[in-house]
Amino acid sequence: MSVEVTCENILGTAITWTDFESDLRSALGTEERLGPNIDSFPAVIPSLLPLRRLNDSLPEGKKWFVGYTEDKWQQMGVKFFNVHNTEVAAYDFLEQFDGLTVPKKYHGELVKNGTARLCLGYVKNSRMMNSYEKHTVEQVRQTCTRATFSSTALIDWQCAHIGVGVEDLHRIAISALTTEDRRSSMPMLVAEMYKSMVENLDGVKPPYSLEMLLLLSDILYPHCALFYTSVFIATIERTPDPWITSRTS
Repeated sequence: MSVEVTCENILGTAITWTDFESDLRSALGTEERLGPNIDSFPAVIPSLLPLRRLNDSLPEGKKWFVGYTEDKWQQMGVKFFNVHNTEVAAYDFLEQFDGLTVPKKYHGELVKNGTARLCLGYVKNSRMMNSYEKHTVEQVRQTCTRATFSSTALIDWQCAHIGVGVEDLHRIAISALTTEDRRSSMPMLVAEMYKSMVENLDGVKPPYSLEMLLLLSDILYPHCALFYTSVFIATIERTPDPWITSRTS
C-alpha cells in the first residue's frame, strides 16, 4: 500500500510517473506526453511514510506517536484514505459550479488497490500564509469574497472540510490576525462572507440570514479556538522551551 510501504517510485509510493501520465492523458482526453516544458502542478498522494519517518527520527520523549503498533498505523492509514476520498468527492461536486475560487481538478482517483492520487491545477502567484506571521484584515477579507482574486484558493483539506465556512474563517483569523484585529473585524468578515454568498446565489433565497450566521459564528468560535490552541499546546509540550520550563517548574 502506498500509504505505508516504501517503493522505488514517486516519493517512495507505489505510483509511477508512467501511471500518473496515463491518468492525466485519459482525464484531459489528449495524446500529449509530459515533456521538458512541463508546467507546475500539485500531485496529492496520501502516504504515511513521511509521518512515520519523522516520528522515528525524533528522540524518545519527543515522539508524536508513542507506542504505535502496526495495527494503529494501519488504522491511521484508513483515515488517510477516507480523507482523500472525501477530498476527491468534494472536487467532483464543486466542478459543476462556475467561478469558484478552488483549484481545478485534472484527475482524482478514489482508493483502489491500496493506492490513490489527485492532480490539481497549479495556483500561480500564491503564497503560503504562516501562522507566525502577522497579516492584515484586508488579506483575510480576501478569503471571504470573490470580488478579488488576490487570494485565489484555499487548497487541500479546506476545500473538503465537513463544516461551515464561518468555522474555517475563524481558524484563518485566529492564525493570521492579532487578537485586537480579530476581535474588531470578525463581525465585518462574517458579513463580507455572507454578502459574497448572497451575490453568488443569482437571486435564489439565502438558506439562512446574516443574523443566524453571526450567531453561529459566536457559537462556533470557542470550538475553533480550542482546536487551534490544542495543536500549539501539543507542539510546545513535545518541544519544550528551557526558558519557559525554568519559570514554570
